Amino acid sequence: MTARRTLAITAIAFVALAGCNTGSGVSGVGGSTNDAFLRIVNATGSALDLTSGGQVVGGSGHVTAGTTSDCIRVDPAGPALGLREAGAVSDLGSFAPTIVARTSYTVLAYTSDVGSTQTFTLVDAFTPTSGLAGLRIVDVAPGLGSLDVYITPRSGPLGVPSTASIGYDSNTGFFDVNAGTSQVRFTSATTSTVVFDAGTINLIPGQLATLVLSQPGGAAATPVAKLIPAC
Repeated sequence: MTARRTLAITAIAFVALAGCNTGSGVSGVGGSTNDAFLRIVNATGSALDLTSGGQVVGGSGHVTAGTTSDCIRVDPAGPALGLREAGAVSDLGSFAPTIVARTSYTVLAYTSDVGSTQTFTLVDAFTPTSGLAGLRIVDVAPGLGSLDVYITPRSGPLGVPSTASIGYDSNTGFFDVNAGTSQVRFTSATTSTVVFDAGTINLIPGQLATLVLSQPGGAAATPVAKLIPAC
C-alpha cells in the first residue's frame, strides 16, 4: 500500500519570492491601495485561468499544470473572481472566495481523490515569534493517509512531531518554525514510519510560506512537495 512504503525523495520546488504585482505575465485586476493579492498554486493536470466577472483575465492558460503564479493584484470591490480550466466556458464551483482589502491569499487548485478539481483559498495572516518563520502544511495527497510532520535539522532525528495527524484535504494553519534550512519528513500518524521525505526547505525570519503535499497523478503516484511563499 502506498501509505506504508517509504517513497523516494522528490526534489522540493521552492518558488522564489516575487514582487506583488501581476501573475505569470497576466495583468492584475486591481490598482489601488485597497487591493488584495492572490498567488495561485496549480496542483492539477490542466492549465487554469483567472476570471473577473466571468471574463478571462490576460489570456488563456496562464497558470500551467504544476506551476505557481506570481502575486496577482485584485480589487475586492471589483467583479467576482473565478477560476476555470483553460478552454472551459464556466468557472470552478469550488472557488467563490470572499476577498478582503489589503489581504494576501494562497489559492490552491488540486485534483481530489474522486477526480474532480477542488480549491482551497487560504488567508496568509500570521505573525511568527521573533526570529522564527511561519509555515503551513496543506495535504492534498490522497494516497498517504493521516500524517505526522517532522521539521528537523538536516538528517536530524525525528524527535517530537512539529504537527500531528494532518489528514487528506486539510491544512494545519500557520505555526512557528526555525528559520534557515530544515528537513521535512512525513510519517504515518503516531508512528516513526517515514512515508515521504520532502527534502529541505529554507526560510527567513518573519517569512510566511505554505508547503503543499500533493499527488497530481492520483493516489498511487509519487508525492510532490512544493513550498510557496506568501505575497
